[in-house]
Amino acid sequence: MIQLEGPGIKDSFNVRSDVISVIDMVFLHGCARPTLCVLYEGVSKTSGASQPGRYLKTYVINSRERELDHVPWNKVGVDQTAYMVIAVPKPSGGLIVVGENAISYVNTGQDQQSVICQTATICSFGFIDEAGSRLLFGDAMGTLYLLTL
Repeated sequence: MIQLEGPGIKDSFNVRSDVISVIDMVFLHGCARPTLCVLYEGVSKTSGASQPGRYLKTYVINSRERELDHVPWNKVGVDQTAYMVIAVPKPSGGLIVVGENAISYVNTGQDQQSVICQTATICSFGFIDEAGSRLLFGDAMGTLYLLTL
């Protein structure tokens, strides 16, 4: 982590996560302390069986102790094809999880709303308004999609 002060670097330090297979990560908007959300591939044990899948996990960066603190979004299951996370600015907040078959809006960790879409590889996005309620997506074939929260 690098702490900036004015035009220069104030301090830097390394932190270690317990997640190994990181797919994507993003800082969440509107949090009191810097909060990092990680999309990763892992295994969940439910009813004694191992379930491979993709999950979200969040960490608060504790610059005083120079470590990552766990926060409530711990091991939230998402679409198996998820490969991108996008932080949504306030007032909506939360994040969007993009997969090949679905796009999901996650706001409080366990609260998810998804829309099933045709198989596409979204490779670009942009917010249309400052509130973050409308996003324009572009796929690898040049098709544009509009998502309204």
